Amino acid sequence: MIVCIRMEVIGIACERARLPHLIGQPIVLATADGAVRCASAEARSMGISKGLSTSTASALCQGLIVLPYDQASYAETAEAIWDVIAVETNSVEPINPELYYAEFDGPDIAGRVQHLARTIADKIGVPISVGLGSSKLVAHAAAMVKPQDRDAQVHVEVIEQSHEPYLLAQFPVDFLPGVDAKLIQRLGKLGVTTIGNIRKIPAPELERQVNKQMALKLRRLAIGEDSDPVKALWPQQKIEHRHVFDDEVRHDEIIAQALQACVVKIAFDLQRGGKYCRTVALTIKADDQSFVHENEHLYSPSHDAATLLRTANRLLARLWLQKPVVEISVAVTGIDAGGSVQLTLLDTANNSDSFAHERKISLEAEMRTLRKRYGPASVVTGSLLLKSSKLNLWTHALTKRRDERVRVSMDQYGRPLRYSRSGRSAYDGGRYEIVRVIDQWRSSTWSWGKIAEVDAFRVMTEPHGTFELHKIGDEWRLRATAD
Repeated sequence: MIVCIRMEVIGIACERARLPHLIGQPIVLATADGAVRCASAEARSMGISKGLSTSTASALCQGLIVLPYDQASYAETAEAIWDVIAVETNSVEPINPELYYAEFDGPDIAGRVQHLARTIADKIGVPISVGLGSSKLVAHAAAMVKPQDRDAQVHVEVIEQSHEPYLLAQFPVDFLPGVDAKLIQRLGKLGVTTIGNIRKIPAPELERQVNKQMALKLRRLAIGEDSDPVKALWPQQKIEHRHVFDDEVRHDEIIAQALQACVVKIAFDLQRGGKYCRTVALTIKADDQSFVHENEHLYSPSHDAATLLRTANRLLARLWLQKPVVEISVAVTGIDAGGSVQLTLLDTANNSDSFAHERKISLEAEMRTLRKRYGPASVVTGSLLLKSSKLNLWTHALTKRRDERVRVSMDQYGRPLRYSRSGRSAYDGGRYEIVRVIDQWRSSTWSWGKIAEVDAFRVMTEPHGTFELHKIGDEWRLRATAD
């Protein structure tokens, strides 16, 4: 059975632990774009909820304290909770500091989870909601169910498999994984606003808006059939080798030899298991029992001894050893069986003072890697998206292809200002004011036995929608309309 654990106010608890004077005060934690990520009980009582802008929240509650959402700090606190869950099961998947999944098997799962939830709530002192279901989607929905006792510290909701579709039916469509804004818009045109509506709409109507494969996926999700398993991401798998010197060492050559010996052993262990690592960490212990530590994310997952040794030598050069060394340790984490590329675009050395040209060089190198592996058109820069290009297909959901002669008035730059349809006056809806030219391009077509150049414009009109106009010589034609 899949278990979903939600703790919305763990960030609030962390901030109040650091700043005790905030206890009892209305607090919200905001993301960089000014949206409320988390609100305290005092703030929620004033009508503040997740997703509101901080300006709106401040208007609802005078004296509201707005703090930045420090995910790294909250995740460090949440690691202690992940360790408690990992005692009960080997499959723990942390999503963020507020949300985790786990997979339990064996007898009396509900009782064990209830005891685990009370242990966590007593340890951190914040309310915790737990949902149990046959899939991650159902478990998450169960954890979202509001408890009858609003003041309860622990709420565990167990959903029987026969009741899963009825639980999901009340949630909005955007609760489903993999549903983007464009898909929501298409479903909205069919009157599908909740997950329950998906089960009611006929299959041909659903497949008309989305492809057959997506329609089948939506229908399966609507009854709780989520094919996404719980990934065992915690505790992180780690391979470590250390070398203890017989005496204090000051010579770089001896330290480098010990470092190489540790790296060779790690590479052997990785290759023997067919695994790759993503992060290399180096820890050195001095004679006064002090430690220095440095780590680096690899350009791509590797189990090659030469690659790992180069990384370890870079870490050693960064540590600036000034004391005699008594022990050296090398560890690798992020271990899995895949050799896929992991991008480290901006700051591979974990330095905040990197220059703009260094970040640009790193970004260009990553783009070359992706294009070499997946093809030259796999990655494009944002500036290219602003350039006009010819589209052979009109992809709007309610497109109507047309071929109608129209009259167009143009401005001094050769762009259309307004147009009117033949045989209709401006008073019966035949005249259209163009408020914006969305895109324009040039192409060629076969017209009257010869090749003719076409100036194409995609324009937005008010309030009639989007149109595509083509100028062939001196003649204008309406090629497509969209609601």
